[in-house]
Amino acid sequence: MNNHLKASLELDKQVAKNVMGYGELHGTQTWKPFSSDIASAWEVLEKLKSLCDGDIHIECLNEQWAVSSCYREETWKDFVYADNAPLAICLAALQIVEKKENSSETS
Repeated sequence: MNNHLKASLELDKQVAKNVMGYGELHGTQTWKPFSSDIASAWEVLEKLKSLCDGDIHIECLNEQWAVSSCYREETWKDFVYADNAPLAICLAALQIVEKKENSSETS
């Protein structure tokens, strides 16, 4: 996952479609600001609980937010880092969905 992505409408659209399962927008509808608003990002986190096989870990490390959803061999793995918590949550969510899709394709 590209940890250098910035909060944007395009990222919000990816999260809405790939993580939240929303369809296309019509008329004057807009995507929620998942990657820049903590309340919207929390909805993504709630959705992750149903998608994730393990715990979800969020912390601030050296002024960067880190999110991990994988606990193996008594340590956290697969961290996603970002400048703010909503962005880190969104990037982690997209990573989790991508890994689930890839593992189901190889099964």
